[in-house]
Amino acid sequence: MTRSDGSGPVRRLGIAIGATAGVLSLIALVRVVERAERRSRPNVLVIGIDTLRADRLGCYGYGRPTSPHLDALARESVLFERAISQSPWTLPAFASIFTGVLPSTHGAGRGRGQAVEHFDGGRPTLATLLRDAGYRTASFVTNGWVSADVGMAGGVDTEDTLLWIDSSGTQAAALKWLRANVAWPFYMFLHVVDPHGPYDPAPEHLAALGVRVDAARRERVNAVAGTLRPMSDLLQGDRAALSDLYDAEVRQADARVGAVVAELRRLGLLERTIVVVVSDHGEELLDRGGIGHGHSLHDELLHVPLLVRLPGGRWARRAPEQVRTMDVLPTLLELVDVAPPPKLDGRSLVPRMRDERSGGRAPGAPSEFLWKGNEQKSLRHADGKVVLEPATGNLVWYDLPRDPRELRKLAADQGRGAVLKQELERVFATRLDGVLVSVSGDGRGHFVQLVLETASRFEEAALEGGERDDRLRVSESRQRAEAQLILQRSHDPGAWIDADAIRVRTAGDAPVRLRGTLDGSPISPAIVRLGEKRLVPAERQPWTLAPADPRIVVSAGYRPVRDPYVPPPQPGRARHHTGVRIAVTARFAEPVQQRPLAPETERSLRALGYLD
Repeated sequence: MTRSDGSGPVRRLGIAIGATAGVLSLIALVRVVERAERRSRPNVLVIGIDTLRADRLGCYGYGRPTSPHLDALARESVLFERAISQSPWTLPAFASIFTGVLPSTHGAGRGRGQAVEHFDGGRPTLATLLRDAGYRTASFVTNGWVSADVGMAGGVDTEDTLLWIDSSGTQAAALKWLRANVAWPFYMFLHVVDPHGPYDPAPEHLAALGVRVDAARRERVNAVAGTLRPMSDLLQGDRAALSDLYDAEVRQADARVGAVVAELRRLGLLERTIVVVVSDHGEELLDRGGIGHGHSLHDELLHVPLLVRLPGGRWARRAPEQVRTMDVLPTLLELVDVAPPPKLDGRSLVPRMRDERSGGRAPGAPSEFLWKGNEQKSLRHADGKVVLEPATGNLVWYDLPRDPRELRKLAADQGRGAVLKQELERVFATRLDGVLVSVSGDGRGHFVQLVLETASRFEEAALEGGERDDRLRVSESRQRAEAQLILQRSHDPGAWIDADAIRVRTAGDAPVRLRGTLDGSPISPAIVRLGEKRLVPAERQPWTLAPADPRIVVSAGYRPVRDPYVPPPQPGRARHHTGVRIAVTARFAEPVQQRPLAPETERSLRALGYLD
């Protein structure tokens, strides 16, 4: 029965419609608030200038007019006077900037020969974190080592790779994208490659410096820099020409930064955008007789510029404290109020940006070059740097206040050097969660049996580099692993050869007991600590086991190398090590996939002087 007073179905429908409209209004309000919150967050622009030394910029004290636009930006920024890169070459350096962790944590950039391990996306990147927070993300790069081809475009909505020896096309693409995204909070990474060799600046940038380099000299300098000709081919005046060409490339990169900042200002975005300028690494310009990068951990390769401009030029000042480029990610996340991921090696610089007296003592700056045969690790403070070559055990330190150019190697066995050595050991040893037992023979052929036992369980146990007849068996309880290794004979009986390795990782922080036999003779047991505990005994000396048999040397150390490689004995000591060498070393936490490069990326990297 229908009532005529409006209280029947029609009225009830009106109530339902009203309730639905209220819900829709609430949803619309929530969406408006969400959009407002997103728009209230500042944009983030990271400009990465490849191969840029800090000491070649006016704002860092250089006398030449190489950087008028960067100098102007620096006056409105927090300029970090001593920013240290975590690697001397592009892929691992930018991976550390984007993830906030060291190269030995993210894994990208380990290599041997032409095989380079790519970034596997196992850790969240700045782009991933900001995209999850509602940002539109884009990456415009010129160097293949920062491209999607090596895993460096994770979290990026728009990725544009224009592989060439200058960044004109990259700059144009980035400006076009900016104009199309003015209404949405964005994160952009703009990669500028111009300071990178080959050094081929436009004539106007040489003219701005008041210099001229003729075509023949330019060709010769670039051929030597690209290792196509020997260093002895450099003629008188070529050293100055090298410096002129590099400085003009810096000025060319500076002009690109100026164009981007000007466009931000024109679009009304500059005061809504955090602008970061950073470099991956520097460049040796005959500082030690060489040209290029990726071969040492000296300051000409690790000291890079770092500018952070906040909207309105807030907190602008010069910050003298030493910082690390891996601090960029946690800093930006705090500035835009996004929670950082766990287990970062970097830390936010916001306290130091606010007040030069805050933030406590500056942490040491660790850096790594993870290349087979030339692996290096360093730790730098304002008053000293220690450098380790794990393959040889060579460890030196530099007294930076007295020797800022790092010309005098000092033994790190006493005083400040010894303190830095201990800190380096702590930094790298606490990062390791497994061991690698490497076995190397003298080419005469040997039979090695090893037993590894743990009170907990082996989460991982595997052979690396083994021969067809090698065996590794893991017990059902996973508390015991037995290996049988047959070292092959060599045509050169006196040659030390790489052989086999066992990789193990335990649950928790349990020790591993190692014992075994060589050609039927027993090897004495040893204890190796895992995880964040000490890896080696306090004396940190190589362990000599079974003293009656001088052929056996078992050495345990903090050498973080994953490859099954054991260096031969030092010259003059071979008589003490005439058979098999067994080294127990720390290993990297996770292997990283190696993939072939796309043909276009490979051609581009060859043009930039890589791969040959």
